Amino acid sequence: MGNNISFIEKKLNIELPEDYKHFIKTFGYLEVNGQEIYGYTDKMLDYNKIPCVIGATNLYKHSHKLLSEEIVIQSLGFENIIVVLNTKSNTMYEVSPGNFKKKITDSFADWLNNIQQYHR
Repeated sequence: MGNNISFIEKKLNIELPEDYKHFIKTFGYLEVNGQEIYGYTDKMLDYNKIPCVIGATNLYKHSHKLLSEEIVIQSLGFENIIVVLNTKSNTMYEVSPGNFKKKITDSFADWLNNIQQYHR
């Protein structure tokens, strides 16, 4: 699984925060009650497509004016709003087209815990 992390980092030219690395090692990617949380496993047939974090980031980076250190973790499925992880600060945001950002949590781990708690 360490190769999966280095593959993501190389393809997106970023360094992943430790809690997101742990997510990749543990799950690869995850679906919680119909919500996909993007990641990567070597079993994915095409890393340029969702639910791969690489494909999702490349799909939305221009329309949502993402910074080079931001990766797409989830699409909310309405109003073209995505959930983004800033890999330098580890902060999570909701982002709509044109780069309107709303901070969600201070870390990926907190965000993932909130998602899992909400769906229990």
